Amino acid sequence: MSELGGKRVLVVGAAGFLGANVVRTLLPLAAEVHALVRPAGSRVRLDGLPDLVVHEADVLDRDAVAGAVRAARADLAVNLVAPSGHPATWPERQHMLAVNCEGTCNLIDALAGSDCTRLVHVGSSLEYGSKSQPIREDEVLAPTTFRGAAKGAATLLCLQAAAPPVVVVRPFSVFGPWEPRRRLVPSVICAALEREELRLTAPGYRRDFVYVDDFAEAVLLALEAGPDLDGEIVNVGSGRQTANEEVVAEVERLVGRELAVRPGAYPAQPPDTGFWVADVSKAERTLGWTPRHSLADGLAATIEWFATAGTEVAHAAV
Repeated sequence: MSELGGKRVLVVGAAGFLGANVVRTLLPLAAEVHALVRPAGSRVRLDGLPDLVVHEADVLDRDAVAGAVRAARADLAVNLVAPSGHPATWPERQHMLAVNCEGTCNLIDALAGSDCTRLVHVGSSLEYGSKSQPIREDEVLAPTTFRGAAKGAATLLCLQAAAPPVVVVRPFSVFGPWEPRRRLVPSVICAALEREELRLTAPGYRRDFVYVDDFAEAVLLALEAGPDLDGEIVNVGSGRQTANEEVVAEVERLVGRELAVRPGAYPAQPPDTGFWVADVSKAERTLGWTPRHSLADGLAATIEWFATAGTEVAHAAV
């Protein structure tokens, strides 16, 4: 039985793609799971989950966060709070910075006065910026996107806090059930299932894809880890990079049909690069973690989920 059985675990940002999958991984372990969600946010990913305790609070409301933390009385916590996407305007950038930094500070301060013994902060590989070799956790941060800079600032705020003890996990390109439709893997799968044309970026962009169940498992292992991991950063990726067009080819193989693809019709996005891959040796050494799903296995499971749940779910899960 997992060591998390019977523990009270607070998941902040629980209604998002990553947060909901962490919640769904925790519940079967007999953990008492508390979800902190925005009052007006979509909860479609959490609908119908039994035994989930939901707390409403805007992370920018210091008093509301403190009240939710008191109500949850969590032994452990996971911080996944961050707006989605890449901000293009000053109000969007201001909101991104406020949620990541002020929101994270509000959470840290509230947890510092509680009995919480471990915070797992979910950062991002975008904190590193472009590199030309597999990325290690001791790399100098040089983010090339505003999102990466905001996530990096939130990580530094967590690491400087005296309490509770923090472990940072930095996921690379996570994919799987409940991922928003606008992102690459759901776009490819939905185009295949709906027999629609797929607008794709120009050839050459690569990512390190990791299946969401493997990501969630790494988060749980970080929650359970001993004090030797306090203050450490751990990459969560596959250790392999894959071109966008290779993802398309694999989905075509799995569904048994060719897609109508227009390469170059979709503009490159702020984080797109020709080299992006994690060094995951630290995760294996400190957590005993390696991804259990290959890209093909993860894509097959994701295709099955979209085919069963219906692609309209992907439109609802923003």
